[in-house]
Amino acid sequence: MIEICSNPYPHFHLSYPSVLDRVEVRQSERVAVAIPVTVRTATSGGVAAEVRDLSASGALLIASAAVGAAGEHVELALPLSSGQTSRTLTMKASVRNSGPLSQIPGAPPRYRCGLQFLEVADVDRLFLLGFVYEHLSSARGSYSAQSVRDPNAA
Repeated sequence: MIEICSNPYPHFHLSYPSVLDRVEVRQSERVAVAIPVTVRTATSGGVAAEVRDLSASGALLIASAAVGAAGEHVELALPLSSGQTSRTLTMKASVRNSGPLSQIPGAPPRYRCGLQFLEVADVDRLFLLGFVYEHLSSARGSYSAQSVRDPNAA
């Protein structure tokens, strides 16, 4: 801080920082989940995977086989439940990154894959956002379906 002034109104004169910290900001909030899915690619009939991390703009998968290389397009059927509604969203996505995970001796190989959703219909995006924020809310303890009371109840 260089100077504090009170006229004509309270304000500070600040100096420019000598060092800046860079923080990556994601497009969307993410939630930890465990949702089994099958991923379809142009070259394979389907790869069994599990969505471990989900946001309105993408997902992190753990798969039994390599899903694809960066830039390839895939499709997955994503079964979700929000409130009392269940839907399966058919999502087209672009592979952003992928690679093998550390292998445990004697265990089958596993692969990770980061996906970015493409061309999501508005109704599907709203449902996905509702799902994500419902999980964020319950994870932070600020919402519980049992804690909501009907104002008309006796």
